[in-house]
Amino acid sequence: MVLEVDADQVKRCSQAIIEYLEKQRSKTNRLIEKSEPIMIEVNFNGIPEIKGAPKLHKISVPHQIYFEDIDICLITKDPLHKYTDLLEAEKEKNPILKQVSLVLSISNIKRKYKEFEAKRKLCNEFDLFLADDCIIPSLPAVLGKSFFEHKKLPLPIKISKTLNSPVEKALKTATLMFRPTQPTSSSPQSTVSQLTTGPTVSIRIGNSKMSVSELSENILSACQELEKFVPKELNIQSLFLKSTNSLPFPFYASIPKKPIVDESE
Repeated sequence: MVLEVDADQVKRCSQAIIEYLEKQRSKTNRLIEKSEPIMIEVNFNGIPEIKGAPKLHKISVPHQIYFEDIDICLITKDPLHKYTDLLEAEKEKNPILKQVSLVLSISNIKRKYKEFEAKRKLCNEFDLFLADDCIIPSLPAVLGKSFFEHKKLPLPIKISKTLNSPVEKALKTATLMFRPTQPTSSSPQSTVSQLTTGPTVSIRIGNSKMSVSELSENILSACQELEKFVPKELNIQSLFLKSTNSLPFPFYASIPKKPIVDESE
C-alpha cells in the first residue's frame, strides 16, 4: 500500500521550511553557513515491537540528500592504503569523492581512537560516516556509544573496484531503522541503528540548500516506499517536515476509519 500524500501540500511544506531556514540564517547575519539537514518525522499509532536483530531499510531518492559542504569519513577493512590510493585516483574525475576527507581502517580506529574522548572527537569531526558493509558487524564495539548518541552511525556501502558508484548511491539513500524493543545478547545493537524505541522516527531526506522541487521529489519518492517497511501492527498517523531547530510542517495525516455499526441489532 502506498501512502496517499498530497503532492501540492508536500511542495508547500518544502517551500515553507526552506524559506524558514533562510530567514533564520538571515537573522543571525551568517554569510557563510553549512547546510542544515531536513527530515521527515514519522509518527506511528504505537511503539514498533521488533524482535531479533535491528532492521535497516534503505530508500533510494532521486536527489543527493547531503550538500557538497559536508565532510565524510570512510571506514574500510585492511589494508588501508588500498582504499586511500583508490580514493586519490578517482576523486579528480568525480567531485563527489572530494567530500571524503578521511579514510580509516578498523585497525586504524583500534590503534588511534582507543579512548572515549578520541572517539567522541572523531564523531564530532564529520557529518557523515560510510563503511564497507563487510565490516559493519565489527563496528559497534570499535566505535563506542558517542556514535549512537549523536546518530552518526556509519551507512553501509558495497565497495568493490571503485568508490564512485557506492558513494554516489549512499548520498541518495534515506534510511529507516527499527531497533529491537528489548535487545538481547544474541541480537546486539547494530552499528546502523538510528532509533530509540518509541512511536516517532526521523528520516533525513534533504538539506536547506536544495531547491523546492528537489526536496519535494525526494519526499514523494520516500513516501512511495515508506509504507512497505512499517510493521503490520502499526499505522502511520502523521508525517511532518522539520529541521534540527525548526517548527514541524505537517503534510500528511491519516483519517481514522469509523467503526462499522450493525444496524440490524
